[in-house]
Amino acid sequence: MSLKGVAAFHPDSITDNPFIPPIVITAFKRYNTGDAEGVAIEEKGISAKKEVTVSYQDNVLNFEFAALSYRNVFKNQYAYKLEGFNDNWIQLGTKHDVTFTNLDPGEYTLRVKGSNNDGVWNEEGTSLKITITPPWWQTRWAYAGYFMLFVAALYGLRRFELNRVKLHNELRMKNFEAEKLHELDHMKSRFFANISHEFRTPLTLILGPVEQMRGKEFKGNLDEAYDMILRNGRRLQRLINQLLDLARLEAGRMSLQARPENIVSFLKGLVLSFASAAERKRIALSISAEEENLIVYFDRDKLEKIVSNLLSNALKFTPEGGQVIVECGLQNADFDRIQKDFSAIRNPQSAIIK
Repeated sequence: MSLKGVAAFHPDSITDNPFIPPIVITAFKRYNTGDAEGVAIEEKGISAKKEVTVSYQDNVLNFEFAALSYRNVFKNQYAYKLEGFNDNWIQLGTKHDVTFTNLDPGEYTLRVKGSNNDGVWNEEGTSLKITITPPWWQTRWAYAGYFMLFVAALYGLRRFELNRVKLHNELRMKNFEAEKLHELDHMKSRFFANISHEFRTPLTLILGPVEQMRGKEFKGNLDEAYDMILRNGRRLQRLINQLLDLARLEAGRMSLQARPENIVSFLKGLVLSFASAAERKRIALSISAEEENLIVYFDRDKLEKIVSNLLSNALKFTPEGGQVIVECGLQNADFDRIQKDFSAIRNPQSAIIK
């Protein structure tokens, strides 16, 4: 019964609605954070589009959709999922819109499905691809720039490290050169000290007989004394020549001038030049050799300095009444051996130079 009369129907004639409704997106609105007034921006013709692109500043996105079934429209139901954010279907009931806020830049796919008034679902539904562009500092070009800056920073650090190592090596080289210069100065000082010592020995051997001759106290052979004075004068001349070779010493190119000579006669001459000094201290100075003619390779100047120093030290540290013996011979039939024995320390009365 109604206001217009009585309505009659047969219950068997009432059936469910079998229509599968098409699903369409009917509206899309976005709100941009750069808009101070907060006015919604509506996308035109959204129902015909398969893809939309928005900015990262569009932080509020609102979509409306509808199931095109017009029988009891208020009973139509909906569900959605946003692929890339949540892959599960979310039931909306009869609510036919959805809002997303603060989505990260990237690509998403909005899928919507719906049903008619009798719950017949369109499982295929509809979809819309959503691309949210990132800020400029998150773009590929920005990341490429970051990579280039990173590479440049690594290169700069590497160059800095190489320069630091280079400066460190240069400083070490300068310190090394300074040490070498210091060693060279020390070597020069030692050289002059040795030369001074070498000058003193022949001068002493010359002045001794001369002073004895002048004081009428000389009792030896005058010819031998003259020969000794001549030998030591020539020795002084050689020492002066060595001073002139200082430049070669500084350059580190003092070569060994070795040649074959009779070392026995050479040593006898050196020992004889110290006879006057030994006589003044009443020291018995003698030389013994296994052979009279022993040919070996040696540098006269350098060996003379060595033996003279040994003889000078032996006469200096041997007390009066002692003896100094110079022995010359072959050791293992290979090399001539000249060494100072320290028996003078154990036995103050004698010193043996071999």
